[in-house]
Amino acid sequence: MNEIIISINNLSVLDELDMHDGKLGEIKCDYANHEVWIPIELDSPKKRNIKAIMRFNYVKMFSMKILEPWGAGMYVNEVKYKRFKEVNSEICFEVTIILNSGDVLKIASEQIEYNEVV
Repeated sequence: MNEIIISINNLSVLDELDMHDGKLGEIKCDYANHEVWIPIELDSPKKRNIKAIMRFNYVKMFSMKILEPWGAGMYVNEVKYKRFKEVNSEICFEVTIILNSGDVLKIASEQIEYNEVV
């Protein structure tokens, strides 16, 4: 799969990426450049053993809890998004990733670069 650029205009592409049960590990936040990288090992029937990277650009907000209210786990349970979010008078979108542990990642940004590698 070629790189997909996701913006406020085509956020519904996130519904087609099938990240459910994908495994998260190291998450990188580059504060100075307003970027967050989330590598995901995909594990759906159509995408087994494929590694994907979501690179959030022009990040306005990033939050993550590691409390594991549902028990230990690092797999994607659900990905949600809101089309418009205002942060410091700037319009962006917000992506929420809920893990099977019950932990939640929230990222407000203007763009995502999505790549899959075999």
